[in-house]
Amino acid sequence: MVSSHHCPVPSPTPPPAQHASERLSDDEILEAAYRSDLTSLMVPAPDDGRGALRPADLWIFGHTHESVDTRVGATRLVSNSKGYGPWTSNQTWDNRRFDPNYVIEI
Repeated sequence: MVSSHHCPVPSPTPPPAQHASERLSDDEILEAAYRSDLTSLMVPAPDDGRGALRPADLWIFGHTHESVDTRVGATRLVSNSKGYGPWTSNQTWDNRRFDPNYVIEI
């Protein structure tokens, strides 16, 4: 099992391809503050004679203020980040899919 603050996979909707002369949008620049691309750690690595690296069965992350329960390669990715709130004006969480009773048994 792995637990990290940042999301270990890129955005589900990658930005359109950029030309070297084009400036990234502010949202695209900020994406690196929330996500990394660690998908190579979620598939078995070839055995280099010291034993093959096995991917984690479960990777729990936060920071994105979204709820996720999916699989990438051999790894189950889970996030149940509530985000900010609840706000007094509307009494909702930043992530409306946040489940305060969510449990994962390992």
